[in-house]
Amino acid sequence: MQKYRLLIETDDQKGLVYKVSKIIFENNLNVERNSEFVDKQHNKFFMRTVFSGEVNIQLMLSDLTETLPTKSQIKLVDSSKKILLF
Repeated sequence: MQKYRLLIETDDQKGLVYKVSKIIFENNLNVERNSEFVDKQHNKFFMRTVFSGEVNIQLMLSDLTETLPTKSQIKLVDSSKKILLF
């Protein structure tokens, strides 16, 4: 089973966690870890979610882009591959 890490930076607004979680749920994926932070001084929302399952990355990115505020920064990476640093 694939694991992915989703990173989001966008303007803060109500319902962002719900909107992202809904897309993950609708893609039949499982959230394993989730954290979010709001920078109130700059009105910015940050979210990091690790989820697992089989996903069409392009479709999911398209859904997120359509759902989140304009100019959102969205990064989705395969975190199944582990990198060892020495």
